[in-house]
Amino acid sequence: MLRMAHLRFTRRRVARLAGAFLQVFLLCIPPMILFESIRRFHQVQNIVRPFLWMVIFVAVAAHPFYLYMCLTYMQLGVIGAAVATTLSFTTLCAMSLVHAVSAS
Repeated sequence: MLRMAHLRFTRRRVARLAGAFLQVFLLCIPPMILFESIRRFHQVQNIVRPFLWMVIFVAVAAHPFYLYMCLTYMQLGVIGAAVATTLSFTTLCAMSLVHAVSAS
């Protein structure tokens, strides 16, 4: 019986953490949609390589830096993971907008 009470508490805690994560993660949906729209527009025109380099840069340099800053330096926990993901998608969106404006 004690084990079931522990599971019930754990599920509530996980649900609370997931809710907090999703509230922050929702902020990255508009940049994600904008980045995907710009990427697909250029992909139809067979312009793929710049977006490949953007994604590689964010995956290798920017996102690990954001994770380090939010999780280790500022110790934000689950919220920090969502903030880092949101910052990564915002960086991708900003880079693709700069590329789209400079290419035209």
